[in-house]
Amino acid sequence: MMSCSLNIGGTVITSEPVVKLPGVSIDKPLSFSNHITLLCQKDGRYVLSHMSNKLTAEAKLLLFRSFILSYFNYCPLIWHLCGLGDLKKMETVQRRALRFVFNDFHASCSDLSSRAGKPLLYVERLKAFVTEVFPMYSNVPPEYNTSILTTPTYLQNVLHHIMLEILNLWRYLLFRA
Repeated sequence: MMSCSLNIGGTVITSEPVVKLPGVSIDKPLSFSNHITLLCQKDGRYVLSHMSNKLTAEAKLLLFRSFILSYFNYCPLIWHLCGLGDLKKMETVQRRALRFVFNDFHASCSDLSSRAGKPLLYVERLKAFVTEVFPMYSNVPPEYNTSILTTPTYLQNVLHHIMLEILNLWRYLLFRA
């Protein structure tokens, strides 16, 4: 990516490819790829490696909820529309952790997440998106939220895409049972 510089009062400010803030890394194209990669590495190295066979399933589940889900459920709307590769990374970490929590390496990820009492990360992000964005689109939200959205055409396209995803997910869940 191209770097740019800004001179303000004799002080040169140079852009960075990634800015690390407390809790999040923001990259230039706002893809959050670097942030998601760091989260996946962090969870994989520290949390999963410390879950030993000496812990009960309940203790492992508590660690899973505290360390893995708390990272991925922090501002999930920001990275809901990130790249497919990054979404797969997050789902892989969730699947690996759930398999380790329940010591079950053959069940599907959706079955394991049901046993954990938490939906898949993807479903959580869709819920958050519908809860926050759909009311803004419908002119139902508090006034401070409606002033944020300035591009209704873009928002309509995103909402249409998300609503199709939700319908497909519901169809999948209904016909799977």
